Amino acid sequence: HHKTTYNPPAPFHFDIRNKKLQTIENKSFDLQVTTIGDIKPEQINIIFNDQSYFLNKSENGDFTYRFDAPVENIDFYLEANKVVSRDYELNVVPTPRITNFEMYLEYPAYIKKEKETIHNTGNANIPEGTKITWKISTKNTKLLRFNVLSKKRFNAPIDKFTINEDGKFELSKKISRNIDYQINTSNENLKAFEKLNYSLRIIKDQYPGIKVRSDIDSVSRGPIQFFGQLSDDYGLSKLQVTAKNIKSNKLSVFNIDIKRTDFEEFFYVFPNGLLLDENASYEIFFDVFDNDGI
Repeated sequence: HHKTTYNPPAPFHFDIRNKKLQTIENKSFDLQVTTIGDIKPEQINIIFNDQSYFLNKSENGDFTYRFDAPVENIDFYLEANKVVSRDYELNVVPTPRITNFEMYLEYPAYIKKEKETIHNTGNANIPEGTKITWKISTKNTKLLRFNVLSKKRFNAPIDKFTINEDGKFELSKKISRNIDYQINTSNENLKAFEKLNYSLRIIKDQYPGIKVRSDIDSVSRGPIQFFGQLSDDYGLSKLQVTAKNIKSNKLSVFNIDIKRTDFEEFFYVFPNGLLLDENASYEIFFDVFDNDGI
């Protein structure tokens, strides 16, 4: 046609060998290129973001180029010997990830310890019965899960975080035993992508301790004196003396005043506060109680 300019066909065309031009955010992608035609170019350039870069040539004549840790889609084209390819796009899939991590620790009231916040770790040694609230900021995340790690996977509970009014994922739990757990992120394209494993170790509430001595072996009549020491990790709540009638098993109980600290000494003169029967034999013992809210 005399009004149309005709160009000869290109001596080759570009063939991208990758099945899919897609990678995950921050994960390198190797572009694989070959040419089909009568001529094999010695060098191929890739052009993106207004910059041109050389592809690496392999021994078999194919070419490769590595996109290092892309964070967004990349439009590019190829050029060699003045032959230009069509436009391509490398699709970068956003990764669901955690950007900030906080644990709010609310201790049992009876240990009288102020609330505490731990940043950027899910590991902790905590008193038994502590309530933990996780508040987690994320990016590109639709679902955040809390998995208790167990050898018996079918028994391991799984909880989903909810989104609070601040737009953070939030979950609260009262912890009464040692657990290993995992928090993982998901979105529409990537399931359980980022997996963070942590451990919680429980500090058990100890039993209260009591030591008692008396002058019962050095007297034959009259009042008997008892001296004692009490201790507990978080505080004492009650001390009582009990006289048990050996024959009838009848009990008489008297509460001894204490200050409810974590260490205390007491003095008691038997049989103050106890109602006893004459001519009866009694077994005497002391009971101490802590303020264990668990």
